[in-house]
Amino acid sequence: MVRFIHTADWQIGFEAREAAEIGDELREARFETIEKIVEIALRERVDFLLVAGDLFESNFVSPRTVQRVLSLLTGLHPTPVYVLPGNHDPYTSSSIYRGKAWSHAPDHIKLLLEPVETADALIVPSPLYQKNSIEDPSAKISFPPDKEKIKIAVLHGSLAIQGMYEHDDFPISPDVAERLGADYVALGHWHSTFRLNDRVYYPGTPEPTSFSERDSGNVLLVEIDGPGSLPAVKEIGVKTLTWLEKSTELHPGRERDLLEALLEEIRKIPQKHRTLLRIRLAGFADPEFLRDSGKYFEKLEKDFLHLDVKSEAKLAPDPGEIEKIAAGSLLIKEIMKELLNLKDALAGHQGKLSDESERLLERIRKNFGDHPLDLVSSAEEALMLLAELTLSHDT
Repeated sequence: MVRFIHTADWQIGFEAREAAEIGDELREARFETIEKIVEIALRERVDFLLVAGDLFESNFVSPRTVQRVLSLLTGLHPTPVYVLPGNHDPYTSSSIYRGKAWSHAPDHIKLLLEPVETADALIVPSPLYQKNSIEDPSAKISFPPDKEKIKIAVLHGSLAIQGMYEHDDFPISPDVAERLGADYVALGHWHSTFRLNDRVYYPGTPEPTSFSERDSGNVLLVEIDGPGSLPAVKEIGVKTLTWLEKSTELHPGRERDLLEALLEEIRKIPQKHRTLLRIRLAGFADPEFLRDSGKYFEKLEKDFLHLDVKSEAKLAPDPGEIEKIAAGSLLIKEIMKELLNLKDALAGHQGKLSDESERLLERIRKNFGDHPLDLVSSAEEALMLLAELTLSHDT
């Protein structure tokens, strides 16, 4: 049996591009997270700790940073710590792992350049030697067929799932476990925890790096009873800071109510001093609201570690201006005519439309060619209706 912690993408020395003004706090948080990982490894009495790439942000972090990492990992002695070079810290001629600071690593911290045998497992790595490649790193490794040990492959790259990878991002074939005959494939590179199947996992970064990450901040505790056995995998949260995004869509006349509902939700967020918050505003709002919207968030700035407000809300169109445009717009009239034609063609699907869409359509029918303002006041909704009509036709 083998029991270990699978982690990756620590990116110590993190550059913090999305929140550069608190970069020092973000970098410090990653050291706190290492301490938690060490504590978990000791508590769970694991056989080893496995870091599947990108322990460091780059090959150029300071010697002091390297020394600090090694000092924290010394607390695991004599439990082995296996470290795979990833795309952020590849094993190049200028690799941080060839530098003087890393040369002082204690014996239990081992760089994964070659296969390693433990009492019950054979760990076969595919270290990276460059930042990008179109080659599958799993194509470079294999397991000897006669080894009666638990087979663990360690790779860094992107599973080649359509829409989820770049061609030069070390694409890994999704059949990697079957092809290699591996009991477990320990992946690194994706920052959110991801399970492909019973044998293939990304742990994600243990400390979040971006608002776009949806399930980061974890490590995986893996237990495998023997060769051929399915792994038992447990996700353990370890993050120090939380990156959170909240959004709302505004509508003219309801902006303040919608925003207040969002603010009420934000007030309930725990540990605000340890949270990076991004607020997104979309939709349409009146000029006065857009001008004064910043004041609604001023009080929040002191509560959160970092606050970022992204307003994509647009100025609500003036009714008088709409009427002027509509009066001479053949395009708008053609759009409405097409909607009515589509409605007639899909008469058998009427029951699948929402009440709101039915009411909108009736208003269009009633006013078509009669009152331009009524036609155009629902132009935005008309697009929604067109999508719904099309969907009802498909179903």
